[in-house]
Amino acid sequence: FFFNAINTISALVRIDSEKARNLLLQLSQFFRSNLQGARNNTITLDKELQQVEAYLSLEQARFPNRFNIDFDIDPAAQHALLPPFIIQVLVENAIRHAFRNRRSNNNVKVTVKLEAHYLYLTVKDNG
Repeated sequence: FFFNAINTISALVRIDSEKARNLLLQLSQFFRSNLQGARNNTITLDKELQQVEAYLSLEQARFPNRFNIDFDIDPAAQHALLPPFIIQVLVENAIRHAFRNRRSNNNVKVTVKLEAHYLYLTVKDNG
């Protein structure tokens, strides 16, 4: 993943330096979150979603228009605590495996609901 991201950014520097700069910032955010998450047993949903967004930015740059992501997040759940990377790993799995042989019409939906002190996470794909 890291080398693919660096190669993508390197190629973009020549044609769209501003986009390359933004992707470099996303890569930095992604690895910063990884390091922080590795030190903590739990993080807020908000932080986890930032991690997912950083990951998706990098993947969209590598595979433009290959997939669409839809988030349905309960605002009451933003500060809920959960294990780090729990959503990011599921999203990554959907992108890497569900759409392996498909080039278009790939959709992932991330749903988070807070009901009666329980956090319900769903990651669905159409692959």
